[in-house]
Amino acid sequence: MLGSGASTSPVVTNMHNQSARSFDGSDQSVNIDGLVGEIANVVETDGTEFSISLWCKLNASISSSVTLFKCRDSGAGGNQILFLYHATHNEYRFVPNFGGVADICNGGTTNANGDSYEGDGIWHHLVGTISATDDTTEFWIDGVKKESITGIGTLAETINAVSLCWNGADGSYFDGDVKDVAIYGRQLTDAEIAILYNSAASDGDKGLDLISGSHVSNTGLIAHFRFEEKSGTVAINEVGVRTEGSEEVTNGDFASDTGWSKQDGWEISGGTANFDFNNADGSNRNIYQNPTTSGRLYKLTFEITSLTQGRIRNVSTSVSDDTFFDTVGVHTQYYTSTGTTLYLKATDDAILSIDNVSVKEYTTTDGFYVNAPAITTNIP
Repeated sequence: MLGSGASTSPVVTNMHNQSARSFDGSDQSVNIDGLVGEIANVVETDGTEFSISLWCKLNASISSSVTLFKCRDSGAGGNQILFLYHATHNEYRFVPNFGGVADICNGGTTNANGDSYEGDGIWHHLVGTISATDDTTEFWIDGVKKESITGIGTLAETINAVSLCWNGADGSYFDGDVKDVAIYGRQLTDAEIAILYNSAASDGDKGLDLISGSHVSNTGLIAHFRFEEKSGTVAINEVGVRTEGSEEVTNGDFASDTGWSKQDGWEISGGTANFDFNNADGSNRNIYQNPTTSGRLYKLTFEITSLTQGRIRNVSTSVSDDTFFDTVGVHTQYYTSTGTTLYLKATDDAILSIDNVSVKEYTTTDGFYVNAPAITTNIP
């Protein structure tokens, strides 16, 4: 009976292992710009303590190398950590490159069954660790230590860029499925890596075991992306922080015909901004103002109040994030601004109205899906 005495809470399992994300190898990734500072704090010029753990499954016939994770100094070569599948040598690699000295940890060309990793249909658990204290770099696949290299070198530059499921500089997008990415500011122990690999293996659930009594300590955990979201663009960091700034847009409710610059086809009237391609001339179809600072992360929300045809998009962000909006309702987009101007651009066939435009600076260590990697329930 309720309240009659002590009770024991049940152990909940598998609730966190419902889905993963599938990346197509062409332009899909996860924007984790918000983690640059925290990763730079542990991948340091005077000593690095770092681990990354994830589950992945390659698609078949990988023709060029594909990247799982990379952190780097964007202005100088030879100072980075790279986690990838190397297509030429047909193997996973974990490669810290500090001060131009690359410690290439190889995973071997075949899985435990003697088959190629490419298209084997098997989820694999990969872990890379770096420890200045132990002066070692180690690489694990499926609970087996594949290589340990002594001497980690010295990082010569500060980390200022990070990327997940792409190289961050020249493409190299991951081609396959990814699940449970965890990043630590410390070296995982052999025992902890075994727990991560074997967690609830009898149920087929090899995601991070953070629920039951036998789990890996969260000490030093910087990020944990389960990829469990059912919709939207946010990749939730389970240990993340989220803060919204003040409103940056002027006259976002279009109460008057002020605050906005309008190119052909746009007018402000009746409390909305309205576009009709019949009144437009050429490719300049933007309504815009200057509320942002280049390189900062922002949360954009706006409402499409009516839509006869066509689409609209935010062209203030990277060309790799080419999201169009084509339904009536409220829309949200998180983006890193490439300049000071917010541009909302209608397509050359559009007839539509928008309202309630809002832009706020957004501080977060969540990630953001780029170009909508598919949700898959084929999980480890």
